[in-house]
Amino acid sequence: MVDVLLPITIIGVIIFIGFVGDLIFKKTDVPSIIWLLLFGLLLGPILKIVDASVFLNISELFAAIAVIIILFEGGLNLDIYKLFREAPRGLMLTLLAFTFSALIVTVIMVALGFNVLTGLLLGVIVGGTSSPIVIPIINKIPGVSNHVRTVLSIESALTDALSILMAIVVMETIISGIGLQAVGQILASGFSIGIVIGSLSGLFWIPISRRFREEEFSYLVTLGIIFLLYSFVESLGGSGAIACLSFGVVLGNGKKIFGMLKYQNMEFELDKPARRYHALIAFIIRTFFFVYLGILVSFIDFRSIIFGILLAIALFSIRPLAIRAAMHKMKISDKERHLMMAMFPRGLAAAVLAYIPFTRGIHNTYFFADVTFGIILTTVLISTLALFYIGRIHYDDDGNVQAGRLGKKSAHVKPKAAKK
Repeated sequence: MVDVLLPITIIGVIIFIGFVGDLIFKKTDVPSIIWLLLFGLLLGPILKIVDASVFLNISELFAAIAVIIILFEGGLNLDIYKLFREAPRGLMLTLLAFTFSALIVTVIMVALGFNVLTGLLLGVIVGGTSSPIVIPIINKIPGVSNHVRTVLSIESALTDALSILMAIVVMETIISGIGLQAVGQILASGFSIGIVIGSLSGLFWIPISRRFREEEFSYLVTLGIIFLLYSFVESLGGSGAIACLSFGVVLGNGKKIFGMLKYQNMEFELDKPARRYHALIAFIIRTFFFVYLGILVSFIDFRSIIFGILLAIALFSIRPLAIRAAMHKMKISDKERHLMMAMFPRGLAAAVLAYIPFTRGIHNTYFFADVTFGIILTTVLISTLALFYIGRIHYDDDGNVQAGRLGKKSAHVKPKAAKK
């Protein structure tokens, strides 16, 4: 009995920290990731209470489960009307921000003597922003147009999927030695198969779900279908991650989709209890995974952490270029531009992918977990400090800076006229 007391205690503490961290996040915009990473660091490399090697055998399984939950949740939270209306700008910001981020990491890695593919692999792993952090923050800050909120939501949701798919492609390129043409074909095939099968599965599942939606555990059947969908699409050579995202978009927007198709009798989407069930599962996955990333940090070479911090600064410095290009000729206020620059935290997708290359035997990737730890922690801290700074700037009613004025005005104080 004594042997199980420590693991049970640790699990209880992790859940408690996740809950308290979430409360702190809602009140202060300080993400719970910080406390979870630090607790994992305490359990693993500092106090050596938990041996990270014990988890390596199940790391890919754990990663796949996290990917499924992350992207399905991202799809559920995307409004299809806003997605289509803001898709051009959102897609442009997604592609530009992800590409610029991946390229700057690749260039720095190559300059330090690593080969291009190794640098690119790290670049795509940390290339995307984190939707579990970005979306709750942008929905709380007043004085920001729905246009900008939707663009940032699209970016954070799609870059999770893009990071996962691109990381898989680059790893396959390194392992099997396929060429650039084959890489393009894999990307196109993976996206198209995932989108088509995921969307059709959602349309097929909605009328079936209606028949047993009153059953107590009906949501668990949907969760099982998500896992089966992921496995099926992956077995066909498509992207299971994209399929889960598409499936979530359809289930989250069932009423709107069937309304557009003129099938009024099929107006159905996941209800609030089902969404709460999924939010609970997503919370548990996120909470344990960030602690797990902290445990995985090896501290074999502390320079890896420092390198991660420097890469995070580089990622922050390149983001304004992507924003300027993506929002070209669009009128946005100073506050919105500042917010878009601040919303670059890396999170769960990067944490999920960080250690997979090493477990697959890819050379010179043993330090990726340490570097990613530094990047996630630093980007989250920079974003938090940037939000604090935004809260102290005096903006006029149009969201533009009143020259030379800084004070104690909070970003959460409702302005006289918020932009619609």
